[in-house]
Amino acid sequence: MNDFETPPLDWFVVQAEELRSKSAGVGKRVHAEFLDLRFQNFGSNRVGLRIALDTRPRIATTLQLVRCDVRRVSDGWVLDVVEREQGASEQAAPFFRDLARRLGQANQETALVHVESTLGAWRTAFAARRDLLSDEEMIGLFGELEVLGVILDRGLAGSEPIPSWTGPGGSDHDFTLPGLYQIECKATAPHSEKLHISNEDQLESKDMSLYLACVRAAIVQDARSGTTLPEVVHQIESKLRDDGSVQLFHQKLDAVHFDRLDRRYEDVAIELTSIDYYEVRDGAPRIVPGDLHAGVSRVKYQIRTNDLAPYKVPELPHASISKRM
Repeated sequence: MNDFETPPLDWFVVQAEELRSKSAGVGKRVHAEFLDLRFQNFGSNRVGLRIALDTRPRIATTLQLVRCDVRRVSDGWVLDVVEREQGASEQAAPFFRDLARRLGQANQETALVHVESTLGAWRTAFAARRDLLSDEEMIGLFGELEVLGVILDRGLAGSEPIPSWTGPGGSDHDFTLPGLYQIECKATAPHSEKLHISNEDQLESKDMSLYLACVRAAIVQDARSGTTLPEVVHQIESKLRDDGSVQLFHQKLDAVHFDRLDRRYEDVAIELTSIDYYEVRDGAPRIVPGDLHAGVSRVKYQIRTNDLAPYKVPELPHASISKRM
């Protein structure tokens, strides 16, 4: 859409001041081709945009300027993007105009993507610049995203692939596939035979079978021979359904401190060498809590991939191979 169809900045400033003198719920419709979009008074001297949606949105923001509230209404849901501070129209009006402009031709399927991209752009513009992940952290995230791509391509997590990525939430294992098994992902250099295990829980399986994914990858100077993290993120986004999965995926990227809008990551190419899978079962080299004396915990250790050879499987299975844990 062009800017002519979106009210000018002064309109949002003037309307904000007028709305503050009205009752909560009073508002003005804002042009949007396929959405019901209103700029209104939300009470407590706060104004914002209300977006009517057919399905419940999953969204959150750490932007200090506005908050996002989700409410059930009789014929669907609404997403309210509201000022955090009372009477902050001078600061918030440019944000609301930008959001209204982006939503001008959005539909039910794309509305949340535009809301989230606006929040992300403003967070990036006004927040303190976040340091890039370290090389080790970037390769580790690259490895997890590559395994997530495999899970998506093979449909191993059914209709909820992003919830299966449990590592960003602090789980002991990086992936949990309901009814199948768990996966621990370890990234290492292309020619390294060592895998670094962070603690005694990472290779323990209690209620489900466990597989270890060994991703060999390295940062390379020649961008033509590698893939950047933003490219991998885009590839995964393109495979997700419009059911809130993209927003949840972005939230998990935030949880691991990856800023997908930071263009500096576009200059860091990572080359994938291979992904090998191992079934973690009885006899596999590992340390589990039962091996430790009382009072000993958080043990870091290494295992050699050569010693994992007897447990190697050609690919992640569609069903658990073994229950011998």
